[in-house]
Amino acid sequence: MKIIKKMLVGASIGINIGLLMALFFSYLYGSKNFSPSSTTFTEHFDRPLSAVNVSIILWALMGIVFSLGSIIYQNDRYSITKQSVLHFTVTFTGFTFLAIIAGWFPLSVASLTCYTLTFILTYVITWWISMSIAKKTINRLNQELQK
Repeated sequence: MKIIKKMLVGASIGINIGLLMALFFSYLYGSKNFSPSSTTFTEHFDRPLSAVNVSIILWALMGIVFSLGSIIYQNDRYSITKQSVLHFTVTFTGFTFLAIIAGWFPLSVASLTCYTLTFILTYVITWWISMSIAKKTINRLNQELQK
C-alpha cells in the first residue's frame, strides 16, 4: 500500500510540475495557445487535446520514476555511495526515456550530451544540498544525545 501511495503522490507531483513547466514555456515562446510539449511532439496527434492527455501520462510517469527511485535510499544494506549511484542510474535512465518520448530534445549527440550534463549538474546540486541537510541533522541529533 505504501508503494501505491508513493506512486500516486509522485504522479500528482509530476503532473503539476509538468503542467507548470508547459505553461511557463508556452508563455516564454509567445504562444497564443497552450502547448504541452515541443511542436515535434504535438504534431504526432490529430487534436491538441490528445497531445495534452499523453503529456499528462508522461508527466505522471516521470513523477513516479523519481518517487519510486527514492525507495533506493531506504535500503540500509547499501552504502550511501552505492545508493546514490543506483538512484542516479534509475532516475537518469527512466527520465531520459520519458523525455525522449515527450520530444523534449532531438535525438542527436549534441542534444543528448547537453541534456546529460544538465541532468548531472542538477542531480549533483540536489544531492549536495540533501547531504548537507542530513549532516546538519545528524550533528544536531548527536549534540542532543550528548547532553
